[in-house]
Amino acid sequence: MALTMYRSSVGALSSSFKFLQHSEGKSIEDAVTNRIAQNFVTYTYETNVANLCRNVTVTWSKNLMNHTLHIVVENPSSENHYTCKVDLKTWQFWGRKGLKSFRVDDKCVNVFWDFRACKILY
Repeated sequence: MALTMYRSSVGALSSSFKFLQHSEGKSIEDAVTNRIAQNFVTYTYETNVANLCRNVTVTWSKNLMNHTLHIVVENPSSENHYTCKVDLKTWQFWGRKGLKSFRVDDKCVNVFWDFRACKILY
């Protein structure tokens, strides 16, 4: 999976992401709420976003119905962080690439993804 983040018209964000944390998990079906099992992996990076060094958490998850990429950019001055979520239905997943934009401190952050080369092992 390739993930590239850019800032609007100013150019690429810092090309050096400092790796901070990695976690993996597999939640199981909850008989009480009848939820579907889900696999996920989370990475945390430190990088420059909107002229500040921030933690960026990227979580990739999948279940029987969809694949989700969830990005959280910390807001150092508040507990309300900036988020971007990309949902793809399983049958739409292969061959998918795209772009989603969101705002961080009044600056546009564009998230580009290309899942065509992504290999999922079941």
